[in-house]
Amino acid sequence: MKLQVSFNAPILPRRYHFLFTSLIKSALEVSAPKLKNGMYQYGVKSNKIPKPFTGSVYLQSYRMEEDGFQIDGEVKLIISSPSAEFLIHVYNGFIQKTNYKYKKYELDVNHVKILTEKLPTKEKILLNTLSPIALKDKSGRFLSVEDPNYEKELVYISNEVVKAVEGRELNRPLKFTPISMQKTIVQLQHDSFRKLNNKSILFVESYKGLFLLEGHNEDLTILTQAGLGHRRAQLFGAVELVDE
Repeated sequence: MKLQVSFNAPILPRRYHFLFTSLIKSALEVSAPKLKNGMYQYGVKSNKIPKPFTGSVYLQSYRMEEDGFQIDGEVKLIISSPSAEFLIHVYNGFIQKTNYKYKKYELDVNHVKILTEKLPTKEKILLNTLSPIALKDKSGRFLSVEDPNYEKELVYISNEVVKAVEGRELNRPLKFTPISMQKTIVQLQHDSFRKLNNKSILFVESYKGLFLLEGHNEDLTILTQAGLGHRRAQLFGAVELVDE
């Protein structure tokens, strides 16, 4: 299931990922506070279980300035999830609350709508990234698609995602074949990264483009909706079905 939220936002920061994460959490807080707290908190600690969604952002008619984007058109946030319950709550939250503030930035909701989506019916599919895929190993190192452990780590995190969504493991391991993928470095800025450098920026090696994914059809359907890799809830790993 896919949801599109369109905003008026005259300016946005260059590193906007945590802004949109904050918006989604705020919308959930309005419509389903218990769901939001359970998703993001485990007692007094942060809940590290993979979130059941991913997303991507599209800017219309913008100019890149030194400190961010100047936007004349709309800002579109696309949220994808295999959980209809989750997306309905997000939908209701953005309908009920239409003004959002994050630091010095302000966004007003124009409209919210459910999008049609194409889901896999076979066990070998061609996918395209809508937001870059970030994948790391157990040491926290972000991996290149050429790393010999890339497929192994993709299977591991995909298994964790399926467990979080369905309460089960992958029906069988995945096979990943890059077709035309390009490296991109995405900058995330957040106070939690303040020990990394004086600008509190995490540099995320990630990849965008076309690739083949093979596996059980039920697993491929969940992953097409929930996204691939790490930091999906920070708008990494969104994909679309191109062919099968």
